[in-house]
Amino acid sequence: MNHFYFIFLLYKIFTTNRNYSVGFIYEISQNRDFFVKKPINEYSKKYLLNEKCVYETLNHPYILGMRSSNFEKNEVSELQFEIYDFDLKVGIDCKCFNDFEKIAILRMLLDVVNYLHANKLVHNNLVLENILIKGKQLKLSNFAFSAFTDQTKERIYENLDTIGFYHNEIYFNSKPEISDDIRNLGCIIEELFQLNNYTSEEKEKSFTLKEAQKLVNKMKNYDLSEMISVEMALKSKIFRFHYGFIRCFCGFPDKKIITHTGIYEKCGNSLSKIFLNKRIDIKCDCICSSSAENKTQKSNTILKQLMSGLSRGCRCCRAEPKNIVVTINGISNCLLDLIYDDLSIVEETYNKFFLLY
Repeated sequence: MNHFYFIFLLYKIFTTNRNYSVGFIYEISQNRDFFVKKPINEYSKKYLLNEKCVYETLNHPYILGMRSSNFEKNEVSELQFEIYDFDLKVGIDCKCFNDFEKIAILRMLLDVVNYLHANKLVHNNLVLENILIKGKQLKLSNFAFSAFTDQTKERIYENLDTIGFYHNEIYFNSKPEISDDIRNLGCIIEELFQLNNYTSEEKEKSFTLKEAQKLVNKMKNYDLSEMISVEMALKSKIFRFHYGFIRCFCGFPDKKIITHTGIYEKCGNSLSKIFLNKRIDIKCDCICSSSAENKTQKSNTILKQLMSGLSRGCRCCRAEPKNIVVTINGISNCLLDLIYDDLSIVEETYNKFFLLY
């Protein structure tokens, strides 16, 4: 018996298409699961090798981790990946997410695609099935058709099977274009927020739906001069502080935290049930925050004032809320724009997502 089967036990093949067979693997020695992707024809081996090379050049927390790869006769025989819970299409169909969580997912998706585009890499296959959810994070997968913007496609792809998305298959022998990814993102946002199920009047009444529709219109624009970039999409109002709770609570985990005078900390649950048990740091650019005395008491007071909507800033120096930065577990890239339209909604949301002690 092959030594491989003493260590690994294949217990389920859950999908097979024209190019790949994907199944779960149980590793006996480590007592953990992962899944394996195998090519089933010569045509797909080339794209599996391309996927392996792309994975080796990427380093981002929102990209599905490749565990290892195996070779046979100088060809990739399989790729092994970390396990995930479900894909975004399943989550949308089962109505797993509220608006708050949808915005969190959108933020993570834009972050990772912005990382790809910053490294001149086009994903070329952004669809709901390739966006995975693992625990509290989004994981982007399937880089088989990815290409750098200085490459030229060798042939037209043969996997056009998702209606409504702009795939690279419709272009022949052309350079990979970032605009293809952006149009696909517009379609994903449309599906994530189910915008086609709402009338124009309903979208106007909802801040979230209105801003999401604005993003879709800018991303699916055929006029490249008017098409919004992913970096600009990250500055959308949909991620701002609205009605008293923080929407932009996730982002690229930069080790360099934004520097402000005065550090205020709060321990407890984070802002959504997706992200639990996180440490939250509140940084306020106050005149009085440079004082070292009563820092703990001051931090709790300012945090309670800001989150309950009873004050628009520091009680001592009246610092503007726009100078507040929230950091969750070292993740910080959003300046908050506090809006207090309805104090009752502020207090209700505060009690729902924050546990002060």
